Amino acid sequence: MNAPMPERDLLVALVYRTRLEIAVPQALDLVAHDPLIAVHSFRGDLLRGLMEVPDQFWRRHMLLYDQYRNAVRAGAKARISLPDEVRLEFWSALEINDPHDSPKTRSLRPELDGVDDASFDSFPASDPPSWSSMHAGAPQSTAVAS
Repeated sequence: MNAPMPERDLLVALVYRTRLEIAVPQALDLVAHDPLIAVHSFRGDLLRGLMEVPDQFWRRHMLLYDQYRNAVRAGAKARISLPDEVRLEFWSALEINDPHDSPKTRSLRPELDGVDDASFDSFPASDPPSWSSMHAGAPQSTAVAS
């Protein structure tokens, strides 16, 4: 078992795509308890950091991907009741300083630049959105209809 990483270090690892095998499960555990946990800049920044994880990682970790999808849905549901300025802050750029680099703003997923809460919040959990627009090539859901 890996020792828990400090919360801010989890966010740095997610944004810079390092130590994902350790960072992703720990981040998913935190967002499962509070989808809008703030570890650095704004409410939900850790969930936004998970959105920076490359599709190749999710293809190799289907169970983690299912947890991630649930976290995205929970985060969207939790943001609905927030005031507009707080809710929309979720879509601001992640500003993370890599300890080995100069300060910068990271936006590794340009496809998220035009996304707002309506893209997620308008879908009930029973009718999830098409994930292809967010994660081209990501694994399909393993859920079985009953």
